[in-house]
Amino acid sequence: MSRAVRTLLLSIVTVLVSVAVVTPAWGSRVVVIVSDDLSPYTDPVETFLEALGEPATVYNLRGRESDAMGLAKRLAKDPPEVIFALGAKAAWTARTQLPKVPLVYTSVLAPTRFGIEGTRTAGVSMVAGPELAVSEFHNYFPDYKKIGVLRGPSIPDARIEAMESAAKLLGIELEVQRVRNPRDVRQALRTLGPKVDAFWLQPDRAVIDRPTYRFVVEETRRTRRPLVVETENMVRAGGMFATVPDARGTGRQAASIVREVLDKGRYLRGEIVDPEEVDVVLSLSSLRAAGAELDPLMLDFVDVVVR
Repeated sequence: MSRAVRTLLLSIVTVLVSVAVVTPAWGSRVVVIVSDDLSPYTDPVETFLEALGEPATVYNLRGRESDAMGLAKRLAKDPPEVIFALGAKAAWTARTQLPKVPLVYTSVLAPTRFGIEGTRTAGVSMVAGPELAVSEFHNYFPDYKKIGVLRGPSIPDARIEAMESAAKLLGIELEVQRVRNPRDVRQALRTLGPKVDAFWLQPDRAVIDRPTYRFVVEETRRTRRPLVVETENMVRAGGMFATVPDARGTGRQAASIVREVLDKGRYLRGEIVDPEEVDVVLSLSSLRAAGAELDPLMLDFVDVVVR
């Protein structure tokens, strides 16, 4: 079933239950809250429901705050045992309005920025684990031995340390540059450019806005440096390569956590786990612009090819 068909079917389902702000949860122990109709929020739902193995009620906030508050008020009268939230708006609503209900979430790029943290929460990260991300890039492009990494203030030290450890084992040197604002990004790109073979841009909205990302894409293409990023959308916007969570796998993984809460009384402690299933995303136009060489056989293993 194609992504478009799955999204359409989910939209039909959520239209049927969009009256969630005025109807009961039909006795479901699990409630699924979707922030909007965007594919990162809707794609994991199908496999989550399949893996959960029991009925759950799906609510779509349609990106509207009024729907979020109305739903929260309704659920507060008859709380579910667990909430699975997709997207920052859905997760924030569950966390702030129903803080005593265990929350499992995904498709949130920077959960701490939205206050989605603490006990009774667990998340599946929206970015691939650092060791796997470094390893995948090396598998496809083994000749790049020195990579400039731009990290903003929201990127945890543990992630960078794990990247450095994985890179060292593979004979890769990371030149990590801290950036605090868009101006720092531009300066770091010019400073690191002559020293590195490629750039790795960590997703931090505090320092990467649209104009800055456009500059990064243009500068790396001008200097013919591959640009490694962390999300599919960043590849589609000009990045060359990314290792990203597989949406359907994320749904299955979230269902496994929810089942442990239901069946074993697992207490959630704010943990954020790396995705177990990942996809490789590659832009052919950015590949050509960077002058990067790729073994043609490896193209068969790319999950998403952007022309």
